[in-house]
Amino acid sequence: MFFKAARHEARRHQTAVGICIVAGIAVTHVAATQAAQLCVLNGVPPFFSMWFSTGWNVLLALPLLRLGTADVSVSKLVCSVLPFYALWAGANTMYVAALGSLTSSLTTALFSVTPALVVLFAVPLLRRRLTLPSLLACVLAAAGVALVAQPWRTTEAGGGAISLHGLAAVLGAASCAALYKVLFKRR
Repeated sequence: MFFKAARHEARRHQTAVGICIVAGIAVTHVAATQAAQLCVLNGVPPFFSMWFSTGWNVLLALPLLRLGTADVSVSKLVCSVLPFYALWAGANTMYVAALGSLTSSLTTALFSVTPALVVLFAVPLLRRRLTLPSLLACVLAAAGVALVAQPWRTTEAGGGAISLHGLAAVLGAASCAALYKVLFKRR
C-alpha cells in the first residue's frame, strides 16, 4: 500500500514538473517571438536575434568541450557542429524575416507544422515507416494550422491577406528546424 502511494505521488510530481516545463517553453517562445518582431519593426537586423539565440548555445556548449572530448580535435568538432548551426541560423533568419511580413501570431501558427515535417523527414533520413497514425497526425496538424491561419480570408472580410514571401519564409524556417531535429537524431 505504501509503495503504491509513493508511486502515485512520484507520478503527480513528474506531471507537475512536465507542465511547468511546457509552460516555461511556451512563455519563452512567445516572449522571443514578440521581441524578434519588435526588432524587425524597429529596424534591428535579424542577425542580432539570431546571434543572441545561438550565442547562448555556444556559451552552454563550451563546458561540454572540457568534459569527455579530449580525444576530439577542435576541427572535427567544428565540422560536426557546423551543419547544425547553419540549419539553426537559417531557421532563425527565415523566422525573423517572416515576422517582417506576417503577424507574430500567424507566424507562430504556421511554424507549428514543424513536428509534422519532422515525421515526414524521418521517413527518408531515418528510414522510419510512415504509419497511418503518424500520417493522420500530419494531416490534422496541417488542417489545424490552416484553420488558424485562414488563408482564404481576404482584407475585405476583415482579415489580412497572407503574403507569399512571409509564408515561404516561415515554412522555410519550419523546414530548417525539422531537418535540424532529424539530422541530430541521425547523428
